[in-house]
Amino acid sequence: CAIEDWERAYWNAFEQGYADDPVMRAYLDTAHKFGIPAEVMRPYFRSMKEDLTVTRFPAFADLLRYMEGSAAPVGRAMTYIVGVRPPHTVEDTLPYADSLSIAMQLSNFWRDVGQDYRIGRIYLPLGDMARFGVSEEDLAAGRVSDAFIALLEFEMARTEAYYNHATQGVLRLAAGRWGVMAALEVYRAIHTSIRRNGYDVFSQRATTGKAQKVGLAARAQWRLALGTLRA
Repeated sequence: CAIEDWERAYWNAFEQGYADDPVMRAYLDTAHKFGIPAEVMRPYFRSMKEDLTVTRFPAFADLLRYMEGSAAPVGRAMTYIVGVRPPHTVEDTLPYADSLSIAMQLSNFWRDVGQDYRIGRIYLPLGDMARFGVSEEDLAAGRVSDAFIALLEFEMARTEAYYNHATQGVLRLAAGRWGVMAALEVYRAIHTSIRRNGYDVFSQRATTGKAQKVGLAARAQWRLALGTLRA
């Protein structure tokens, strides 16, 4: 398939030190310039191939494994690019990047429950759904029940733990701290919007307006100016 062709082209590019495709050539150049190991993208190809057939996740651990490829490689590559400040190293900062990548994708999942269901996908772990008494039929009907609200609150609280962990790593970055912190605040605000919409993630899309984004960016700058980021 096309994904396997792209994966072969990727590994060939790193082995040969050159790529004909301009996008691959640009990434190869970036990887060489900032020391991004080729292995960073290995989980990405695994998850993209699984995307062709996997539409349900029995447990949160299964969802985490998927995000190791669908989300984490981006945050890891960006950490190499922006760099870190001594005495920290990229390697000991990567867990914070992973937490931010996971948190952002989870927020997207909870925002898009209805949209994803309509294209045949459920990212809510099936075990969690069963625990809270929410069925696929409830998702199909767009039913915002007390059980569904409790389930979403559980998942958002779990996601908050990843945001809290990620926050502790932002000050380690050598560059782009404001941009990263602002992105964290904006994505985190998805949860506020979900609550404001009455947990209706079926017929409404949680959004953040321009004015709110400006305020969140200012908040990010203020928190960075304090020099110590707390959850």
